[in-house]
Amino acid sequence: MTRRDLLRFDTGDHGTLGRLGKWRILERPWRDNRPFISCVPARLYVCKRVFFEKGGYETFELQDVPDRSEIKFHSAAIFTDLEGCLGVGRGFAPFLINGHPWVGITYGHEAIRGFLAEMDGIDTFELDIQWVGESPETPLAPPQKAA
Repeated sequence: MTRRDLLRFDTGDHGTLGRLGKWRILERPWRDNRPFISCVPARLYVCKRVFFEKGGYETFELQDVPDRSEIKFHSAAIFTDLEGCLGVGRGFAPFLINGHPWVGITYGHEAIRGFLAEMDGIDTFELDIQWVGESPETPLAPPQKAA
């Protein structure tokens, strides 16, 4: 089975940012895996080709996400376009919406088409989601007092 690595490198009020090969991935911020408001836990998933009703196209859905369902790859601009899914883009860029700064992804519609074309002929693949550096999923231990 084909395997892809999603390398997450930042999360905060702007969302969670990562790389999947040449694609940029935007997700909701880490909020303890709470449905609709959090990115999913970092681990190995199987992704299965499915039809995305809202978008009207085939995409991939993560299988067996703890306490979650229907986590799909699709186009997005900012993380509020997502309900726990993974937005695919070509790059990251600052956006100003109603006077508030946001970090978003660029060329979402073009990127999801490119990602799906790259995956043509593949019905399932493994997705290994990893944090590069510190993971917000594992709280840091308090600093130790010097002896």
